[in-house]
Amino acid sequence: MATAEDTVSQIAKTLGEVEEIPLFQITGIVRVLGEDGAQALLKETLDIEKGGGMLLADGTRRRSPGGVFFQLARRKLPADEKKVIFREKKAEGADAPPPSSSAPPAAAPAAGDASRFTRRRVVEVVAARPAARGKSGAFSPPELPSALARARIRQQVTQAVAPLPIEEQYHLFLDLLADIHDRVVGAQSPPPPSEDAPPSRPPARARTTARRK
Repeated sequence: MATAEDTVSQIAKTLGEVEEIPLFQITGIVRVLGEDGAQALLKETLDIEKGGGMLLADGTRRRSPGGVFFQLARRKLPADEKKVIFREKKAEGADAPPPSSSAPPAAAPAAGDASRFTRRRVVEVVAARPAARGKSGAFSPPELPSALARARIRQQVTQAVAPLPIEEQYHLFLDLLADIHDRVVGAQSPPPPSEDAPPSRPPARARTTARRK
């Protein structure tokens, strides 16, 4: 019997998605809509692709198969889950009334608040390699199992920290990164020599040369 992870892997192979973010999103869609619901979305995506595809909103080009799948998923997902899976944020000031010409100018935000949650994106560049194809012809690159594992763990971590306020989530991840950094640096740096340790003996060849002199 296929598991949810098998369903995620099969959908990812069919769509040709191997990056961590799309795999995280597919995992969330399977979690919310169920395996049958996700498979129904995949079938609808393939039908659209056979019929000529789906254009972007500006009509400049066709969406990728993954883009079609995610667009269909956005129409099916509840609003709260859609925000979690796709990191969608409400546009600032969307519901705010237009500023009055007689209203006093708003005070500029403090420098500390403006940069408190500065986000940095880390992009991993991987050398291109030929795509591996199974008997069914589905795209199955060697990086997929590792990417699926990272997406699954990311989904679990996101659910685990969801009850915390956003600021506590931020500081929690900073603490975790600091711990990981210390372990990585500690593993790369040799331990300092102990004061009580006996002096190291020179190599045998050096000792032989010293006796000859």
